[in-house]
Amino acid sequence: MGCLFWIFALSPILYLIWRYINKDLDYFAERNIPHEKPLPIFGNWFSTLFLGKPIPDMLLQLSNKFREHKLYGMFDMTVPMYVIKDPELIKQVMVKDFDHFVNHVPFLTSEGDALFGNSLFALLDEKWRNMRSTLSPAFTSSKMRMMYELVRNCADSFITYCNDNLNENGYYDINAKDIFSKATVDVISTCAFGLEVDSLKNPENEVYVNARKSFNFEDFMQQIKVLFIGMAPKLCKWLNINFIPKESSQFFKQIVADTIKHRRSTNTFRPDVIQLLIQAIDGKLKHESDNKDTETGFAVVNETTNSKQVTTKSNWSDSEVAAQCFLFFVAGFDTTSTTLTFALYELVVADDIQEKLFEEITETKNQLNGKPVTYEAIHKMEYLDAFVSEVLRHHPPGFLTDRVCNKNTNLKVDSGEEFFIPNKSKLWINVYGLHHDHQYFPNPMKFDPTRFLGENKKKIIPNTYMPFGLGPRACIGSRFALMEVKLMLYYLLSEFSVKACDKTSIPLHYSNSFALAPDVDLIVRLKKR
Repeated sequence: MGCLFWIFALSPILYLIWRYINKDLDYFAERNIPHEKPLPIFGNWFSTLFLGKPIPDMLLQLSNKFREHKLYGMFDMTVPMYVIKDPELIKQVMVKDFDHFVNHVPFLTSEGDALFGNSLFALLDEKWRNMRSTLSPAFTSSKMRMMYELVRNCADSFITYCNDNLNENGYYDINAKDIFSKATVDVISTCAFGLEVDSLKNPENEVYVNARKSFNFEDFMQQIKVLFIGMAPKLCKWLNINFIPKESSQFFKQIVADTIKHRRSTNTFRPDVIQLLIQAIDGKLKHESDNKDTETGFAVVNETTNSKQVTTKSNWSDSEVAAQCFLFFVAGFDTTSTTLTFALYELVVADDIQEKLFEEITETKNQLNGKPVTYEAIHKMEYLDAFVSEVLRHHPPGFLTDRVCNKNTNLKVDSGEEFFIPNKSKLWINVYGLHHDHQYFPNPMKFDPTRFLGENKKKIIPNTYMPFGLGPRACIGSRFALMEVKLMLYYLLSEFSVKACDKTSIPLHYSNSFALAPDVDLIVRLKKR
């Protein structure tokens, strides 16, 4: 009797809670906007969370389902999200009306996580504007030249390591993601923190260990934590749940503080990110025009006028300085190693593409007459650029990007259609779906670098290719990432051919983690040329 009483007593309360949680599930139906029908609580994520469906596959399915629509709706758990898929609308949101869509969907604030929350990616409104304009001069092509030698030395060390591990038959089987994660940690360590680490020979070094702790979206518990933080950020703050583990956060902050203190006390100069941050703090970092003659990378994000309006941010806190180094570190460590992993897969399954790359590398080496490859030479390699551009189209690490509307806005297209986006609405740009839409990329599931060669690349419709985003809020480090990927591939293919072995998984499928990754380890064979 008592149990029955409580069931009846609590039923209205439970019903009201249920209604509150799911109050917006009719949002798009009421507005006559095409949308994927949501499930209570889980929205459109049920198949990914419980049935193991990879996020890119889900995004492609939605893109195909709503192919005839320029905008549609879906639900991020219980939150309605406008999904923009038309190039004109994308340009309006990310460039023309950028002032109405300045921010990413808030995930963490500086109060909730000092390291991630203070990073350029997470900052909002004027804090973001000031930080972006202050940092933009640090990532021009002229500044990349400063760091080029550091990256090239790491690529050379990577090849030395591979040569040292060849067996008596002249080959070495590698776990691509694992070995590239270690190699890119070494690159970012030297370029971001001024640290010389050797993660390939010493994978237990503090930098690599803390990097893995900070950004491991393939770990189930980390995925649960990310979901929890996204759904209940205030509760997580109260429970002291941080996106970045506290010990890792303190580790990176201490490295930056100690390095800056040492540089200032000894008047030491080193061509790396910390040095550029010191110049930014001192107001000595100026924006310089990029040289278009040597920078031909199709995927490079050109800075907008908004980003070139240099302001000097004063009174940087230790957390703010460390946060920018950390973001550069994390973004370069994971996304670059992922891109290189998928690049090797495409080389394994297409010998003709690998042979064309090797021919271009050989031609470049002959032109250099035995000298090390230069920044200019790397950027003049058209087929290498086309290959990397196609890897980023086919396997974009940033397969989804978002914005928040801060003012009632009418999005318009040339045909006269209008779409009303209310203030505080959240938007997604389905990058993966866009990159695999046959309207913009014929036969989109085919890996074809010739899309980005000669006259073909002029046919690509603007605002349909965005591996690093678009507009003022695009990835600030695109030049560095492309330089690193191209150098690694240049050195690797100079010495080795990449082949399948009995452990190579073909075809390769995506995992259902929150970061783009293969569902199994990619094991390939490096065979000495």
